[in-house]
Amino acid sequence: MKYFIISGEPSGDLHGSKLIKGIFKTDPKAEIAFWGGDLMEKAGGKLLTHYNELAFMGFIEVLLNIFKILKNFKKCKKDILNFRPDKIIYIDYPGFNLRMCKWAKKRGFRNYYYISPQVWAWKEKRAEIIKKYIDEFYVVLPFEKNYFKKKHNINSNYFGHPLIDDIENFEPQIISFNKKPIISKNTFCADNSTIIGDVEIDEYCSVWYNAVIRGDLGLVRLGKAVNIQDGVIIHTTLNKSITII
Repeated sequence: MKYFIISGEPSGDLHGSKLIKGIFKTDPKAEIAFWGGDLMEKAGGKLLTHYNELAFMGFIEVLLNIFKILKNFKKCKKDILNFRPDKIIYIDYPGFNLRMCKWAKKRGFRNYYYISPQVWAWKEKRAEIIKKYIDEFYVVLPFEKNYFKKKHNINSNYFGHPLIDDIENFEPQIISFNKKPIISKNTFCADNSTIIGDVEIDEYCSVWYNAVIRGDLGLVRLGKAVNIQDGVIIHTTLNKSITII
């Protein structure tokens, strides 16, 4: 079977990589093409467009790149038509994916949405698009299944959160006092806001970030590092998560 996956964010790349591994377990002969990132490429399949080409945040940035965004829509449609997938799987990224699923449904493609857009928090009208154009819908938060059924009469599938297995299988990483700090080059927050610069993980598993504070360069303690299979999750004192890939 042929699968076309669309993920436009770092978090979607992480979830998409686990999805691809799962697909190959159940369908070893699967053909997978996708828009995503490095983790998905490592998991298997063919990377057609990297999410770095899709990341536009805020009204001004979207406005300044409107022609590139329109070009991306056109390219994605072309990739789908050339690949002719049996299933198209959309991972979150609703601004792009909900528009694409309308086009795909009208052309007879089967649409699957993995990682629900948080319509219960904002832009609730997006639920109407999901109901009309999505064939199979997958949520990852326990309350979402009842929410979509009772509020919008949308049937959904809930199998838990894709990171739960990592947490259950987690083994603490012991860092020797004699080792130099670990330097991470690519750091992003779970809410997809980018941190510029390196972070250091010291012998106490504390995470430090180089930042300019009131005109002076200094280190800011972000929190404690916890090692999981595909990366490092840092639980910060600001009640946010920062993922190091």
